[in-house]
Amino acid sequence: MAKTLGDQPVVLMKNHGITAVGASIEEAVILGIHFEQAAKEHLTATSFGRPQPMPQAVAKKLSANNYSPAQLRMLWEYYWKKFQKEQGPGAGG
Repeated sequence: MAKTLGDQPVVLMKNHGITAVGASIEEAVILGIHFEQAAKEHLTATSFGRPQPMPQAVAKKLSANNYSPAQLRMLWEYYWKKFQKEQGPGAGG
C-alpha cells in the first residue's frame, strides 16, 4: 500500500474503501472525510453526464493553501464539535 500511496495522502482500494495518511491523526481524518465527500460529489456529477475537468493550473492555484496548519486546526475543531453535537450531551471531550 505504501508503494501505491507514494507521496499521495489517500488511496482508494477496490472492494475495501480508502486509506488516508497524514502528519497527524487529525490530518488523516480530515483527508479521509474530504476524500469521501469528493467521491460522493463525483458520483452525483457523473449521474448527469461526464463531468468536465478543471484545468490543472487552475486546480493548483485554488488548492495552494489547502491543509495549512491553521486550516487543519480550524477543520479539526469544526469536525470535532460536529461529532460531539451528533453524539449528544456527555459526548467525549
